[in-house]
Amino acid sequence: ILSLRRLCQFQLKTGHFLKKFAIIVLLVVCAIILYALMNFFIFTPHIAYVDTGKLMVGFSKANNVDKEVKVEDDAWHAQLKVLADSLNTQMMTMSKEYNTAPPAKKKELQDMLSARNQQINNFKCTT
Repeated sequence: ILSLRRLCQFQLKTGHFLKKFAIIVLLVVCAIILYALMNFFIFTPHIAYVDTGKLMVGFSKANNVDKEVKVEDDAWHAQLKVLADSLNTQMMTMSKEYNTAPPAKKKELQDMLSARNQQINNFKCTT
């Protein structure tokens, strides 16, 4: 015990103890940094990004479904165009007759126009 005490006193006087202590602290700090880096780069889950567009192009069933949806969409737009054209024609006819029509006929024309307009709005909402 005396020799350990003399050794410590000697090292304190000469500065060897502080150098060893600084080296130990430096090693501990380096170990902590190394552990943190390993956790970040090795143990952390990594996120991968997938280009789903390329996957969908190569998937034949998805291509078939896209074609079916496009056909249905085109049919829907064609029906909507027919309804809209019919409404426009009815509006032009109504505007010609409306000024000279009696009040009962005006009311009938307004009801027909609002019913036709409602029909188009229902078609847009339901399909």
